[in-house]
Amino acid sequence: MADAFWDLRDHAYDRPEAWEGVSPEDVFQAMAEVTERVVDTGGEIDWSTFPAAVAAVARRHTPRAAPPDSAADPDEVVRGLKITAINFVHDFIEVHMDDVILTGYTKPFGIIGCQGVGPSSITQLIGKKVEQLSIIEGEYVALDSGENRLAFPIGGESAKGPESVQLYRRAQDELGIPSTSWIW
Repeated sequence: MADAFWDLRDHAYDRPEAWEGVSPEDVFQAMAEVTERVVDTGGEIDWSTFPAAVAAVARRHTPRAAPPDSAADPDEVVRGLKITAINFVHDFIEVHMDDVILTGYTKPFGIIGCQGVGPSSITQLIGKKVEQLSIIEGEYVALDSGENRLAFPIGGESAKGPESVQLYRRAQDELGIPSTSWIW
């Protein structure tokens, strides 16, 4: 357990964008929520994923002011980007597209390679270009690539909190692009 706290500190140091604007109170609240969620499900804490899980939950508690250029359409931000990684972290999924991360906190649905959405099919999206980000307010957020669609419901039975999906674009200071996030 002590190693997990050092890993938590290292995570904050190595990935400052994941902790941007997060207060100590947010961190302690997130640690309690992550731990309680595991205990409530009768599982054991996977200490290797604890830092990333705490960071994600803490970000959900942190109010974010919209940066000046946040009027940009989320679809424009991801359209044409290549999906570079898929991370399965405790009870959420991250889809990495260069400096943009789409995090789904609800159970995904859709179709990938003529099959339903599951851990083995979702990884087939790596290397594909995003053609569109569809946002159907109150229903779902979906990434489309060719005939593939990965969607996350907004709210519903699988929601674990007030946020179901988050899109985060890391700042690119050298280009004058601030970080931006959208939450559904």
